[in-house]
Amino acid sequence: VNLCTHISFAFVVMEGNKLKPHEWNEHELYKRLIALKQKKSSLKFTLAVGGWNFGTEKMTAMLTTQTNRAEFIADTIAYLETHGFDGFELDFEFPGSRGSPPEDKQRFTLLVQELREAFDRRAASTGKRFSLGSAFSCGEPTIAAAYEVDKLVEYLDYFQLMAYDLWGAWEDTLGHNAPLYSGGAMDNKLNVAWCSQHYVDLGTPPSKILVGLATYGRSFKSTHTNFGDPAEDEGVKQTYTNLGGILSYYEACSLIKNGATRYWDDVRKVPYLSKDDYWAGYDDVESLIEKVKFVNSNGYRGVMIWTLDFDDFANICGEGPYPLIKAINNALTSNPIPGLVQTTSTSAAAHSTTKTPAPGAPAPEGAGRVVLCYFTSWAQYRLADNGKARFFP
Repeated sequence: VNLCTHISFAFVVMEGNKLKPHEWNEHELYKRLIALKQKKSSLKFTLAVGGWNFGTEKMTAMLTTQTNRAEFIADTIAYLETHGFDGFELDFEFPGSRGSPPEDKQRFTLLVQELREAFDRRAASTGKRFSLGSAFSCGEPTIAAAYEVDKLVEYLDYFQLMAYDLWGAWEDTLGHNAPLYSGGAMDNKLNVAWCSQHYVDLGTPPSKILVGLATYGRSFKSTHTNFGDPAEDEGVKQTYTNLGGILSYYEACSLIKNGATRYWDDVRKVPYLSKDDYWAGYDDVESLIEKVKFVNSNGYRGVMIWTLDFDDFANICGEGPYPLIKAINNALTSNPIPGLVQTTSTSAAAHSTTKTPAPGAPAPEGAGRVVLCYFTSWAQYRLADNGKARFFP
């Protein structure tokens, strides 16, 4: 409970204009998470709707009319109240894209405004204020199609930048999932620094920005090792994630233990590994410390972590549980967390790109740093060696 200031449950879905659990035992999971407040009363729990697999069709139908949006908002407030959540996050990927019509860009702004106003009316009568955040793309064309950033800043507490999934096996060349800085033309606008600065340029106060950090990587099938080299396909499935083209941090360190070579790109400030025809760009303690230095030097509010369950919660790597999130916390705060495997890395100060911060008061929850950790509903399971799931207590 000391690793996160906020834990966001991902994801609920929708049926009509109402929220719907995704997992059969989701309500029980809510209770188990919120019970953690007995250990840390300041811990905040938020609920996220959407996700990549959710698509855009149900979002578009809901956004179409004020009546539909009002039903969605009323149901959301009731759902948050019933299950004891402290806030709500929109992860609609993405208005104006993936089959969503262009007018959803403006309708999304209306939804956010109406949610904020409804949350504030409730706060006036109950004294409890729901936070409101949204996940944002880091792709320039998607940003332009999806968001009226200058209007959204008035209503959102947090802009949660998805500064990952910037390169993957959908490309035919090797590249990193989440480079901190550009290494050349291929990732000139596909890096954490560019994305963060772009939202500042569009009018987002740094005090509302949570920079997304990944505890996983993306993989390729390739016998090459350099950025921009040809890739044949996605990397082979790994033992636990069991998805082609992706690997958790604990799978990355397992590969290294079994003969893969770890490399470090000192321009992009990220590691990658290679063995035979498997290549993966991922994040580790060293790269995440670099990213937190970047967050600190540019005055951003904090970080958003995707996800708790891709970090090494079971100590497979032998660095202690949650080595990545511990490293993130230690870099953000002057109060070290026991069990961190120390590493050395160069300063990010020379790469600081943020111009004079945009005006804007800190988010209403206060001036403290934010470490928002996503908890996915499949995190209740840990895969046993035989590939079958067992309950993770």
